[in-house]
Amino acid sequence: MSEAFTRKVGITGKPFLVPRRPKPPRKTEAKISEEMCWIIHDWETDKPLPPESNPCKVLRSALFSAKTTLPKGSPRNVFIQDLAASLNRKNMLDSHRVDEFNKLGYEYMEAV
Repeated sequence: MSEAFTRKVGITGKPFLVPRRPKPPRKTEAKISEEMCWIIHDWETDKPLPPESNPCKVLRSALFSAKTTLPKGSPRNVFIQDLAASLNRKNMLDSHRVDEFNKLGYEYMEAV
């Protein structure tokens, strides 16, 4: 039997093969942090920050530091939520994009 199929049993009890769905490729930490940078915008010019800007370098540093020091699970999620709330208060993150930022942050913290 090929690894591209899964063996299932139907209602009648007869086994049959079902094709497996390929897993989507996982994003890297660099790609996720780059997407997070494009969500944030400069509070003075209201333009998106490019990934090579200084605020994005600080964001990457903070994300890496939190990922390496905080235990998995709730503490990391709370960090991401607090970061998003802080950026929102400083008008660097639009209110309607906070959920997207949080989702990417959670994905970053779980990336291998």
